[in-house]
Amino acid sequence: MPDHFKYHVLACQTWDIQDDNIDVEIELSDGSKYTATFFTLRNIRSLFEKNRATGECVSGLYLWSSSMILVENLESSTIERTIGGLLEEGELASACLRIA
Repeated sequence: MPDHFKYHVLACQTWDIQDDNIDVEIELSDGSKYTATFFTLRNIRSLFEKNRATGECVSGLYLWSSSMILVENLESSTIERTIGGLLEEGELASACLRIA
């Protein structure tokens, strides 16, 4: 992991790297912290299906999440590369929520 940031998954949890979502906290070398929820594309489909069945979100009509980041999978290398890419592109502060 690059030394200009570190991250950890909030709450001790296990997850399906292909079909899940996880809350991630990112700390930059200057001490600033951000959070976002990483979703896989497959998980978006699963959530729509669940919501159609349960009636949530107008029976699966929509889905939203603040600070949503879509990734192909939830492998640690994918998370690290995504955070690194957001930093390189200057997009981390737009894609994530800054926390105290």
